[in-house]
Amino acid sequence: MALCVQLGGADRELSDGGADVADAQHVRDVPGGVDRLPQAGLEGAVGRQQVVVQPLSRRSEADVAAGALEQGRPDAAFHLADGLADPTGRQTQAVGGAAEMQLATFLLVSGHFAAFTFISPVLQEVSGIDESLVGPLLLGFGVAGIAGNFLAGTAAARDVRATLVTISVALTAILAVFPLAGGTPVGGTILLIAWGLAFGGVPVGVQTWILKSAPDSTEAATALNTSVFNLAIALGALVGGIVADQVTLTGVLLTGALLAVPTTLAVWSARRAGRSDG
Repeated sequence: MALCVQLGGADRELSDGGADVADAQHVRDVPGGVDRLPQAGLEGAVGRQQVVVQPLSRRSEADVAAGALEQGRPDAAFHLADGLADPTGRQTQAVGGAAEMQLATFLLVSGHFAAFTFISPVLQEVSGIDESLVGPLLLGFGVAGIAGNFLAGTAAARDVRATLVTISVALTAILAVFPLAGGTPVGGTILLIAWGLAFGGVPVGVQTWILKSAPDSTEAATALNTSVFNLAIALGALVGGIVADQVTLTGVLLTGALLAVPTTLAVWSARRAGRSDG
């Protein structure tokens, strides 16, 4: 790719294969396209803030930016520089709601594991499914989860909050109706597959939200979210165990549904906050 170097109004071209510069101040035929200036001349150019390096196809914008700096208008020059760095004008916009994202993760995961920890006795005692079929059905749950992961990933790329709200509503509905609609082997199987499809979208939805809500601290936000995820698994299973021992087995399903309900509120509060900030 050829580049244009503008120093004090003088244009010089650099090529990828090597530099063949007519100016006597430059070193001719430098391998690799490296163009070297005398130290004093380079420092002077940088001191006057007139160094612009851009592809030749963007030379007109570079000339305008350099002219703006010469006229003492750095704000205009920086605005033009942004356009040069992102010619499409589609810069990544941060999405707010990092705290709500962690809360949504905790609620969804804890609600899921409050119920799913006891999925084997639920399928056997509530749905009347034979114990030998539990393993194959859980395999189907996993396959549905993979499908849900792909579907949610596509949807989250367009609107991550709407995707998580849909997942939350679906999980709430599935867990709430399971004691009634899942009272037969067929009903239990259908709801189990739907459950896997819905929860399979949680990881990719949350990760997409992390990338958009914390673009400058993705590693820290991901580490925190992983901790929240694991904490939610432990506490969800603990709460489910207490409910199963002290109340009824179907109570774990309703507990999971109740924990998933506030997720919708958390996600939509983040949406309102993002709109007010914008």
